[in-house]
Amino acid sequence: MNPAQDILAHLLTAPTVADPVADLEGWWATHRKRLPQWSHAFDAGVAGGFAAPTVAWAFTAGYHAATSYLFGTTDLAALCITEVAGAHPSTLACHLAEENGELRLRGTKTMVTFGARADKMLILAHRGLDDDGRKRFVLVEIPRGARGADFAMLPPFPFVPDVPHAAVRLDVAVEPSQLLPGDGYTRYARPFRTVEDLRVQAAVSGYLLRLLRSIDGSHTQVEALVAHVATLRQLAASSPTSPSVHVALAGATRRLESIVDDVTTALSDGGLAPAVLEAWQRDRRLLEVAERVRARRLERAWAQLDA
Repeated sequence: MNPAQDILAHLLTAPTVADPVADLEGWWATHRKRLPQWSHAFDAGVAGGFAAPTVAWAFTAGYHAATSYLFGTTDLAALCITEVAGAHPSTLACHLAEENGELRLRGTKTMVTFGARADKMLILAHRGLDDDGRKRFVLVEIPRGARGADFAMLPPFPFVPDVPHAAVRLDVAVEPSQLLPGDGYTRYARPFRTVEDLRVQAAVSGYLLRLLRSIDGSHTQVEALVAHVATLRQLAASSPTSPSVHVALAGATRRLESIVDDVTTALSDGGLAPAVLEAWQRDRRLLEVAERVRARRLERAWAQLDA
């Protein structure tokens, strides 16, 4: 079989019992062993979602697949963009500058996925202005335990509460080798939402497939979820900046909304353990995150295609 067939066969035939996970460290220790089994990070994320006992760890598998794709890292990494004033490039204040012969990163990021437990943070910062008066952005890699990175843990989210998040205040000395090549915003931050959407949706679909198979759900609903994963896999192999990909992803996302409603009803009627069903009904809100961002992305995509 080829890799695409491998992951689909896994979803349809792998055992449906998920081992419990106590915390992020426990999940990561297990998932890290899973990575070499798959030649594509996308497939590892889907397999991780299928194996996850909760949506929190399915999300984490998908998020890791996204950072692996965009940054080429196997570590548990967190892309850090958002600040007090939001995530629009015009409002970002975190900056990198040369001071007394060394590079220094200063600023605060208000949303660090995994918090201090991430192996590394990828910090979007500006380096002053270009000739047109616009901020020049760079992505800076900060390893776990770096001196001058002070974390403040955030309260658990109302959904996927097991995934830790933190704010971080930065006053960190940086080596040139810690700067990723290319423009930090256009090359990394801008496409990340698309990269993440594709892989988190796929991982959560894998999670739902396991639940559905565990109650001997209908073949029709299993087929719909498998088809959705196959669609996302094809889109994930294309450019995340392509307007046609954004249009197709919007259509796939709307289709998933209908699938999720049907599957949730099946899980409720099919005797899924009440605690598992209750957790899923709470955590399915994850799929609604950043709806306004997606709507603007789709609007821009249609404008580009119409032009």
